[in-house]
Amino acid sequence: MQHTIRQQDNLLAAAGFRGGSTTTGRTQNVKTLQAVVGVAVDGIWGPLTSAAVTELSANGWRVAANFRLQEFQCRCGGKYRDCQGIRVTPALIVLVQTIRAKYYPKGLVLLSAYRCPGHNRAVGGASASQHMYGTAADMTGRLTIAEAKACGARGIGYGRHSARVNHVDTRAVPATFVDGL
Repeated sequence: MQHTIRQQDNLLAAAGFRGGSTTTGRTQNVKTLQAVVGVAVDGIWGPLTSAAVTELSANGWRVAANFRLQEFQCRCGGKYRDCQGIRVTPALIVLVQTIRAKYYPKGLVLLSAYRCPGHNRAVGGASASQHMYGTAADMTGRLTIAEAKACGARGIGYGRHSARVNHVDTRAVPATFVDGL
């Protein structure tokens, strides 16, 4: 079943996306959703995208065994004009699911994943923060640096007063740093 534009917009909103009122914003939202559901990423809502999104919606927007798409949503609540709501890469979903499965069988809470540029500035995030690309997550769990690396984290932020990890990301060039959380 091919969805009408209105149905597509309703599904995007139900998934947690915002900023679809412009062609660029809507296309980016569709591309993010396509990457998550594993269909060709072209920004065009065709039959394969329709079928995959219908299935994802029917499964409560579950993108991994223990995470729903909305858990990667920007925490600004749409306060900033440039907020897309959700931007996440499949690699980040795999990383946090791996961490959850391996080290936190009772649960792992994502404190922050995607941050729109406005929200990132408001919380004092780095100007090129991985959060703005949908490749980073801050979490309640406290891994060791070795555990984070073993799960595939490429960017690792740890607390000032402990060597416990509170930030992981999937950046291209590995980095380990003190994080203010």
